Amino acid sequence: MFLKTFCVTFVAGSLALAVSAPADIVGFPEKNPVFTVEVPKDAKVKWEGDQLRIFPAKHQGDVSFSALPDKVHDDASARAWLAEVLSIHTLNYSGLDRPPALPVPEKRAPIGSGAHGFAAEGPAGNYVWINKTNEQVQPEYYFEAVFTLDDKKYFSIHSDDNVQLETLLYGSNGQLEFYSERNRIVDSIKPVK
Repeated sequence: MFLKTFCVTFVAGSLALAVSAPADIVGFPEKNPVFTVEVPKDAKVKWEGDQLRIFPAKHQGDVSFSALPDKVHDDASARAWLAEVLSIHTLNYSGLDRPPALPVPEKRAPIGSGAHGFAAEGPAGNYVWINKTNEQVQPEYYFEAVFTLDDKKYFSIHSDDNVQLETLLYGSNGQLEFYSERNRIVDSIKPVK
């Protein structure tokens, strides 16, 4: 009887492990996930309230996911939200002239598998001024996106990376490796069935 009970328990446990998601896939939101993302090996996953933050190993940047308020409910409100976020990046600058914010894309584009929305990436103000004035400032490079899977609920992606520190610690390839990790995370977005 013991052997039979052990075998049934062992087989049931093995099946449960085989069916459960691997440790490198995280659902968002934390409760009642709507989509999943793949987390790179050795990356740190941190929940801060309703925000999911993924910190790829050996990099200074992160990728975060948030649910947007209900006032973001269609393409027009999604584009307006993204324009406001992009304008914030121009506040981080040196010099007398404020650099312009990146434009918001006119048309939707695929984001991950089954999602679509609007995305923009570029240097924050200080990075622009390094090239123009040779000032010693902390440059950042960012990625911002707003997307939906069902045209009802919208989510955001935010990512930034300290260019100077990344290059100092990991060489010129460090920055490119971070962008590659970030793009793999974003491209892995899949709706929960």
